[in-house]
Amino acid sequence: MAHKPYRASVLASVLAGLLTVTACGDSGAAKSEPAGDPGTPASTSSGSASDPLSQLVTEAKAEGSLTLYTGLVEAAAAAQADAFTKKYGIKVNLVRLAGAQFETRVQAESAAGSINADILVTANPLFIKNEVAKGDTVSLKAAALPEFPGEFPEKFIRDDLGSAIVSILPVGIIYNTDLVKPDEVPKTWADLLDSRWKGKIGISDPKADLGYIAEYQTIEKKYSTFLQDFAKQGLKVYPAAAPSMEAVASGEIALSPVQLASNAAGVKAKGAHVAAIVPDYTTGLQFYVSVVAKAKHAAAARLFALYMLSKDGADILATAGNSLSPFDNVSLPKDYQVLDYSTAQQDQARVLGDLGLK
Repeated sequence: MAHKPYRASVLASVLAGLLTVTACGDSGAAKSEPAGDPGTPASTSSGSASDPLSQLVTEAKAEGSLTLYTGLVEAAAAAQADAFTKKYGIKVNLVRLAGAQFETRVQAESAAGSINADILVTANPLFIKNEVAKGDTVSLKAAALPEFPGEFPEKFIRDDLGSAIVSILPVGIIYNTDLVKPDEVPKTWADLLDSRWKGKIGISDPKADLGYIAEYQTIEKKYSTFLQDFAKQGLKVYPAAAPSMEAVASGEIALSPVQLASNAAGVKAKGAHVAAIVPDYTTGLQFYVSVVAKAKHAAAARLFALYMLSKDGADILATAGNSLSPFDNVSLPKDYQVLDYSTAQQDQARVLGDLGLK
């Protein structure tokens, strides 16, 4: 079963619809930027024409544009694209595609002989891995990005996928503040097993997305019998994240765990009495960047990938998308676990069984 980043779609519905956007800025502003300063975390460029980084900037500016297919929240992707355009004078044709739309489009274009995008950004690591294996995209190592990895956090480089994580949305526990007293708020996943929460917890159906399976696997790595014990809490199961959030907001349930903490903001903005807590030990939805192998704007694609992997680029994305940057050592949960999908599909039936689901 293919992973569908449904939770990204829920967050996107708060901020924007599914749009195709052209993000552009003031090309004049880009001229004032030093040619050898891509905003990368460990830039040692001298700015000389012979320097690989300066050469890449020159070639990218000559191409003048690139096309980005992204599953990120449209407002966040546009903010980052605008900043890149302002810096380099390179136009970003931004196409926002959610879940299955993203994969269907890329696969159809690949079958037709040419992917129209130069850069892909998606939350599905299995898709990224398969695209590299098929030769549709190249690994970041093969892309030979100047000065990468530099100071990019090693924890978020996924050599096994040929990619790196550029945006993080941690999962936590959404709760109704009228039904959960401040001193009762669960601080860890194990706190959900307290008898006071029996019959008051709702979850999104794990069968809807492999991401849920991988997240439950992560939790049980620390709490070995969590799934079986959690199943005894009389869980109410909802088809997706949105109805789970609505149930918390209405007071139908008190808590909904394994949810994107960022989703609480959209519900709260509508007047609902909800809040989110993120345990120190947790994981989350992650977005990965990939460079198209036969990119029509190869230099611009590499420069944009490098910008996404820079602290400046990542910070812009995090601020605009209510997400976290891989560089953020302050806001990231203390014991954040990089989500691993490698055994999610094989282990799906066992996880569902332990949760009391068929």
